[in-house]
Amino acid sequence: MRAIPNWDSEIIKEYNYAKNDFSELVFTAYVPPYDVDENGNDQIPEILQNPTFYMTESNVAHFKATLVPQFSPQYSNPDSNVLSPYVSGHFFFTEKSVIEKVPFVDEIAFTEEEPMMALRFFTAGYNLVTPKKAFVYHRYGRPDRKLIWDDSPETFYPKHNESKSYFQQIIVGQKIDDASGLFTERTLEDFENYSGIHFSTGIIDDRVIKGLPSGYYPS
Repeated sequence: MRAIPNWDSEIIKEYNYAKNDFSELVFTAYVPPYDVDENGNDQIPEILQNPTFYMTESNVAHFKATLVPQFSPQYSNPDSNVLSPYVSGHFFFTEKSVIEKVPFVDEIAFTEEEPMMALRFFTAGYNLVTPKKAFVYHRYGRPDRKLIWDDSPETFYPKHNESKSYFQQIIVGQKIDDASGLFTERTLEDFENYSGIHFSTGIIDDRVIKGLPSGYYPS
């Protein structure tokens, strides 16, 4: 990761500003990539805005097969911060009190964690906001980089299958549980209407596939 100067104070400033429009929220985004040259020097792109979320054909196919939504980044250059259908571990920022109310779930791992936390935050009454401004950059593709499924396939894949099954049970059963399921401030149907992702029918609205902003829930 690489960060802009004064990244911490800049994020806090923008987060507090966003509360004027979105009330209680979490910031989340895929962030722009950076690279290094042949001498190992950072090459930070002149990209000042975060990508927003949209769905590729493979993302759509994955959802229809598993009920687990996944997204890809696109540079749509919005005029302002936008509501999003997803929470990404790529960039995530909120207040301590939010995490105390909506903790992460032990039964969920990797792929399912992002949509699970999107549902938990949303149904707990928090808005999912992608900030227009880019605060950090990430070099995801690095030579010889090993990921968790490379290092520990014997533990990762069984845990991944358990996690997917748990997520599906939460969705199908609409399980209300502050510790490990949905909250009651908003419903799963509210999330479907907001995001355009319909778990009950397997339908995805064109607007979420194209990456248009999600519906607005001010409180």
